[in-house]
Amino acid sequence: MKDAARRVLLTLPRECIILRDDSGRDLEYEDTPETEEMRRVLRNYNDLLRRTFIDLPNVEEPYIERDITVGRRAGETTRVPIFPENKFVRRVFSRADWTSNGRFYGGWWQQVSSVTRKSIYINGVPTVEVDFRALHVNILSLEQGTPLAGDPYDLTDGILEGVDRRAQRGYLKTLVLTAINATGDRATYQAFRDNYPADDPARRFRNGDLERLLAAFVEQTPQLEDSLFRDQGIRLMNVDSRIAEIVLRSAVGREIPVLCVHDSFIIDYRLTKTLKFLMGLASRRVVGSVLPMASDWMGWDELPEERRDSYVEVRRIEPTRGARERRALFEEAFGPIAEG
Repeated sequence: MKDAARRVLLTLPRECIILRDDSGRDLEYEDTPETEEMRRVLRNYNDLLRRTFIDLPNVEEPYIERDITVGRRAGETTRVPIFPENKFVRRVFSRADWTSNGRFYGGWWQQVSSVTRKSIYINGVPTVEVDFRALHVNILSLEQGTPLAGDPYDLTDGILEGVDRRAQRGYLKTLVLTAINATGDRATYQAFRDNYPADDPARRFRNGDLERLLAAFVEQTPQLEDSLFRDQGIRLMNVDSRIAEIVLRSAVGREIPVLCVHDSFIIDYRLTKTLKFLMGLASRRVVGSVLPMASDWMGWDELPEERRDSYVEVRRIEPTRGARERRALFEEAFGPIAEG
């Protein structure tokens, strides 16, 4: 970023509203007032991201090395650049249909683990990640007129032999979300197994094991039975993308950088209550109810004043030399960072 050409490159306009067919090929389309408005919102969002210093202060190199666990490249390691080009966000619609998908993709924070995301700083300040709990099953339950009570994935022990309750919950969550996306049970069970690395016990679960687990889920949430194996995922992604659009548009209007990870959002830890308000407002507008939320940390602004100083120390990360260099390069291009 030291030369002018690189700075210009980072500001060049790029298409951010993408329509794709079933094969994943980008399609040409005629603009409408709706697509023009989506583009305006996203360009404003990308402009704010471009002017925001988003970093991992505990990381020396300008990238994260991540193990690939599924697919043909399983077992390999890939590098995810964290500075500065890898911040551009696009909105992608699928199946040549403006009501399918529409989620926001891009930004290196979507390409790293949830553990890594806990160390993200925005403009030199720690962050909190707030997610909509069990988002798609909550939306489906609301559509059936039966709001969920409690954690839909928490079942009694012993449904999966040799698997403790916590691990069983994780397997059930993956299984349910796979079933919501699929069109048949056998495809669901195979896709579930394929989602895990070769050494994970899930690869050895038989169809009967998974049928039993799914039956226990349906017994606890019978209103969701008709939503399984119905290819619902792509539609639900469009619903959650409309929620995300409202959150991001509202945040940009306040000049507040928020990082979107589909069903969760990352924000400066001093603004956690603001984010939760925006998420509640957005979900109420789209699905008619404030959806349940959870966060990885308490927000600084959610704590009693007497605990805030000690919390600051808990969240403080001493930046590496590489992180300090990245900050210096950013400030050379965009000016000093105001941490508040």
